Amino acid sequence: MRFSITDRADPLSEAVRAIFINTEETTCAHKMRLRVEIRGGKVHDVGCRVFLLDKALGLGIDKFAAYNRTDNGGQVVLAFIEGEDDQIAEFREFVERNRPVDAEVSDITFDEYEGRIMDIMDFANRTQIQQINKGIPALLRIEQLQDQMLDKQDQMLDKLDKTREDIVGEIRESKECITNEIRESNEAITNEIKESTETIVGELKVGREESAGDIKDLRVDIRSYMEEKIGRMEDDIAQIKAKIGI
Repeated sequence: MRFSITDRADPLSEAVRAIFINTEETTCAHKMRLRVEIRGGKVHDVGCRVFLLDKALGLGIDKFAAYNRTDNGGQVVLAFIEGEDDQIAEFREFVERNRPVDAEVSDITFDEYEGRIMDIMDFANRTQIQQINKGIPALLRIEQLQDQMLDKQDQMLDKLDKTREDIVGEIRESKECITNEIRESNEAITNEIKESTETIVGELKVGREESAGDIKDLRVDIRSYMEEKIGRMEDDIAQIKAKIGI
């Protein structure tokens, strides 16, 4: 803004007027505007504009703006900056020597610029709003994915509950079947043991009776043999006596 000084021809007014005019001209003389064009295979969606904005803020620059553009299918970042000579020089050196992570830069050009440049804080606020707008669909997608994951989780829990119920039912049925089989097996074994025991007892009884008969017959045979033996011995003794004259 140019300050208005009265036309009173007094030394003090003339001195003040000269100071303001010289200050304005000096300030304008040290301000310059620069157009930066960055081209490459990947200069969009790698934080290039924020990268440049951060440096401009660090340098105390008041005017700055940056935009993503395309040229014949190629990616371009246009940046516009206004500042003191030393600020512009340091900013230019920074752009020449530094790159955002993942950026692929093939060419950088610098040109003087005569157009209007946005206030840097307005651009920062606008960039923040743009980033928020970009993030909203992503947040909505994340929320949808979370809802889908929760639905799938509920379905999995329902399946697990159903599977657990089926397993418990199968285990219960298997337990009952095994219990019944064991009971039937025990009954069959008990019956077999009982039948075997009765058979053995019967066989022992028959065997005992047969053994008693055999013993009785043996006794009769022994008695007959002994009686026959004794009879022959008595005959032999009588013959011996007869021969010797007794």
